[in-house]
Amino acid sequence: MSGKFFAALLVLALAGCKTVEGTLAKQLPSRTDISLNQVPVLDATLIPSNNGLLSSGINIVPGSYCLAGSNGTCDASTLSPAQCLMQGSTVVVAPKTNPTPSYDSLIDNKYTATVGGVPFISATASAEALDEVKAVIAGTAQISSTSPNNGYPGIDGLKACILKNQGPGTYDTVYWISAANIIDVTLNHYVQVSSTDGVTVSGFGVNGSTYNHNGVTEERIWIGLQASAIHIGQVSAGTPPVKERPLEPRPPVATKAFVN
Repeated sequence: MSGKFFAALLVLALAGCKTVEGTLAKQLPSRTDISLNQVPVLDATLIPSNNGLLSSGINIVPGSYCLAGSNGTCDASTLSPAQCLMQGSTVVVAPKTNPTPSYDSLIDNKYTATVGGVPFISATASAEALDEVKAVIAGTAQISSTSPNNGYPGIDGLKACILKNQGPGTYDTVYWISAANIIDVTLNHYVQVSSTDGVTVSGFGVNGSTYNHNGVTEERIWIGLQASAIHIGQVSAGTPPVKERPLEPRPPVATKAFVN
């Protein structure tokens, strides 16, 4: 066998190996359990944990209130410095043991989702990468069901709290918070690969390409508020005490901590 003929066979053999390798890479199973760039319905009262709520203790959030912002929704930056609860009310804090994500999606560099102008997740900058986002409710703080009137102090009670904390004025709508969720958001990074070399069991296919986990995981914590919208109107030093009219039942929740 001549040297040139052997060299030609070797080139053909190597080319065949690359073809098989590339084919194998594209034969990895495609994800059918998850969508690409699915955007969750993010409630306006979903706030990042770096606002200090967790350091103060999430147990002080139920029973507090926030004022309506310019868009008419709860402005979390105006969260009251103290709880406004019926006397004898208690708050229960408990971990959530259900691992099922409230939200699960693959995202690419075209993904955008914001809460009040703050990115819910910062998408990858690479066109050759995908991230998997999972949001799980890790714990919740809520007013005990045995609390008088479910903890709700009524409009007059709220007015008394607002007068003490903010002073007299016209407040229109106030959001009284009955529960708060701790939402754990994880971001797993995957990179596109052109061969099966180094592909692990975490590899999968999407749109004819194969992606493999690069070992990097990020985590972010959000806090979701469940609040009722209550029309307050004028608050003045002459606001009558709670005893002067019947106590109203707690209004229905107008905002939810996390919706997918």
